[in-house]
Amino acid sequence: MTMMTTTVISQKHNPELPRKLKLPENNEPKYRRASFSNDAVRYFDSLGKQYPVWHRKMRYFMQHTSEFFCSVVPQGKKVMLVGGMGAETLCSLKPSLGIGLSVSQVLVDHCQAKNTCPEISYIKTQPEEYETREKFDYIILYNVLDHCQDFLLLIDTLRRFSHEETKVIVTLLNPLWHSFLKLASKLGVRIPDYKRNLVPHRLLLNALEIKQFRVGGIFKRILLPKYVPGLSRFFNHFLARLPFFRAFCLIQYVIAAPDFREKKRPHSVS
Repeated sequence: MTMMTTTVISQKHNPELPRKLKLPENNEPKYRRASFSNDAVRYFDSLGKQYPVWHRKMRYFMQHTSEFFCSVVPQGKKVMLVGGMGAETLCSLKPSLGIGLSVSQVLVDHCQAKNTCPEISYIKTQPEEYETREKFDYIILYNVLDHCQDFLLLIDTLRRFSHEETKVIVTLLNPLWHSFLKLASKLGVRIPDYKRNLVPHRLLLNALEIKQFRVGGIFKRILLPKYVPGLSRFFNHFLARLPFFRAFCLIQYVIAAPDFREKKRPHSVS
């Protein structure tokens, strides 16, 4: 009788991973959970109802992130964006085909109402439930990883939408900012806070390796997320690029590509 083999991730080599994290074999059900919980859906719905308010308060931050995406994503590409707060970002990329996925119908309706690009569509769905034969040149996970209840499932799903040259761009919030962001939410100067599963970038790197993605670059940006005349440009375009200050940047961009090369699997024991 042949024994089933299970890949076990070593804690020694992957200190950020849980001690007994195991990956299911291919013959097990692939999508047993949703990437986003019902609580996350309700949270995004609540944001959608006040989208203009939060967009106005976070305009500088969102413009800064859009500038970064425009600097790495050429125009005329096929782009998928997961996350309903990035409608303006997707439009600014001027894709030949743009698909925005969100678990919130409220956010989807808002994005569709503001959409002026016929090449762009917004769809309410869990990412793993979205069906298409299309392959995308760029896939952006826009400030959603912290809200995932199963981000390994989400990352694994992205391979279905990828070809050999696809680039995946993931945005992460720096855990060092956690307390400050909670205070800012209480003061009403940023979006309401929600229980987040803050994902350190080292954990994301290990997860990408597990799911066979090659990391091509890590970029850290934004020391001052609000516009302050005379200071914002100095902090975000000069200090944020210096080695010491990079560790304190609010947002981290991880760029990866799927690795479709066949890997040798360990032999089963009989």
